Amino acid sequence: MAERSLSPRDLVAKEKVLILTNDYDPEANLVGINLRSRGIDYVRLNVNDIPRRLRIRYSVNPKSHLRIDVSLGNQIETSEIQVILLRHFDIREMNYFLDEPARTFSIQQWEDAFQILQNNLSCEWISDPYANMQAGDRIKQLLTARDLGLAIPATLVTNDPSEARDFYHSFSGNVVLKAIHHHSTQVNGKVYFMFTHELIDEELGRLDDLVHAPCILQQKLEKKFDLRVTVVGTKVFATQIDSKKNSNGHIDMHRCGHPQLSFRTKELDDRTSAACVKFIQALGLKYGAIDFVVDEKNDQPIFLELNPTGDWRWIESKTGQPITKAMVDLIEELF
Repeated sequence: MAERSLSPRDLVAKEKVLILTNDYDPEANLVGINLRSRGIDYVRLNVNDIPRRLRIRYSVNPKSHLRIDVSLGNQIETSEIQVILLRHFDIREMNYFLDEPARTFSIQQWEDAFQILQNNLSCEWISDPYANMQAGDRIKQLLTARDLGLAIPATLVTNDPSEARDFYHSFSGNVVLKAIHHHSTQVNGKVYFMFTHELIDEELGRLDDLVHAPCILQQKLEKKFDLRVTVVGTKVFATQIDSKKNSNGHIDMHRCGHPQLSFRTKELDDRTSAACVKFIQALGLKYGAIDFVVDEKNDQPIFLELNPTGDWRWIESKTGQPITKAMVDLIEELF
């Protein structure tokens, strides 16, 4: 069960944190436990609490300042919130059992209501919602990484089948296909995955389906291993993931369950470590999980993508790297 904060009358510290996430978020659980251990109270708002538990009221009139009232069972003192940790908070996951027009209308209203809240809270974000949204731009990620001296693969984003085929042939068929958005989508309670997929000649005819949804085509890399770099503020945690040893993980490590993979802490050279911090900062973020592939031929890390709210518990539990501690340290530094 998700941790809940104390009511305002039971608070033990003035500094307060708001965690925006969903019902299942082990990382948020860990952060909450560590905050409490330091005597810092927090409020956790799960998107699944909307609309049944959450109540909001924004009051304004000609003779007074804007008043913001938010309650989740108990009143949340929004004026005392100093740091907001933004995790997996997607309004489209709300618990609404309405017909489709009504659901769409409700989601639109809640999105605008949260925009008002975001614009009127004077606090630090990890990370700012607008920066998070902008950082999801996969081309912006690649260009920013390249400008900072990180190696990137040749990449094409398109829904044009002929362009996709030309790209495929230009690399003699050494091309992979991947989703622009998340590699999973949920429909009627079921989760469907689209993993990175190596294209072969026999599948070229199916590229006609690209007209329905653009995808990423990328030069296939001969990887030595995967490298996950987790940046928290200015702290860098690098993890070598030996996915190549598993046949399912040879192209995409997400095809494997974590027990099937081997993890170890990896020391980065100073240039790469500094570039990762600068990369996160250039995108306006305070946190990010960066995926690289280390090239088999020259042992060089090649940037693939960034997840601005990426999970870290699966890394921390395998390597013992103190990522949760670093996150709570960062929260305290922002008070």
